[in-house]
Amino acid sequence: MAQEFPKNTELPSIAVLMATYNGDRWLNEQLDSIFAQSDCDVQIFANDDGSSDTTLSILQRHRNASRIHITEDRQGGAGQNFLHLLRTANLGDFDYVALSDQDDIWMASKFARAISRLNDSSADAYSSNVTAFWPDGERKLIEKAQPLRKYDYMFESAGPGCTFVFTRETALAFQKFLKNCPSDKLKKVTLHDWIAYGWVRGTGRTWFIDNFSGLDYRQHDSNVLGASRSAGALANRWKMVSDGWYFEQALNNALLIGHSNVAATFLEKRKFADLVRTLLQMTQLRRRKSEALFVGFVLAYEYLRSKTGYR
Repeated sequence: MAQEFPKNTELPSIAVLMATYNGDRWLNEQLDSIFAQSDCDVQIFANDDGSSDTTLSILQRHRNASRIHITEDRQGGAGQNFLHLLRTANLGDFDYVALSDQDDIWMASKFARAISRLNDSSADAYSSNVTAFWPDGERKLIEKAQPLRKYDYMFESAGPGCTFVFTRETALAFQKFLKNCPSDKLKKVTLHDWIAYGWVRGTGRTWFIDNFSGLDYRQHDSNVLGASRSAGALANRWKMVSDGWYFEQALNNALLIGHSNVAATFLEKRKFADLVRTLLQMTQLRRRKSEALFVGFVLAYEYLRSKTGYR
């Protein structure tokens, strides 16, 4: 039987999906900032991925524990953990569905702002800028609110998933999609936020990216990707592209969602004519022009590599 939560029916209700794993150093601060959200009623669905620290104890003993539903289904990574939550959580009783990391700090107005922008724009989903911060005190605004491009969803997310907020209809439709996905292909998905953005845009729904930063985005050694600030981090990202992982993810997402566009056709068939058609749309491949040009360059590199075997 699903756990029943007390609700304030006069406020918008939000289901927050949180993937946890060995996050006890930061979890209390994150939970406190979620439950401090203004003008909304928040409940958390947390799935723990086999923590060996005190993460579960913190969830169970938090002063708002009555508003936290905890499961312990091992998934083997943050992306799969979030997809598991999106597939299995009882979302139908909530007005909105949001995603949360275990280690950030949210501004009290984060949800109120998201709800206001969703209502004003009539969009189906929302994300925003974030402010990255490091243990040494450095802070940096990570800007994601560039104008949307025709095919950007093929090659990037809308930003960190911890900023995502979906309307109920969108969340339930995405949940239905995930439940119907072939499990072998869904298991290949590494980045839940990328496939969520790709599904929303690829199915003709609308997305609003806010130029507001609603959270402090904690950077540490355990970040799956995080914000790059070093040559080593940039080298790791280049490796993801050069070893084929990036385009494998893009193709897997496209096949799962059923994208029908020039970029998806090239990734699947690797034909020169499809590459040319894609490169003619190069500026539409990512929101930043420089990144779009880079993706176009790497697509051409990938084509040559696939034909010659050169790495």
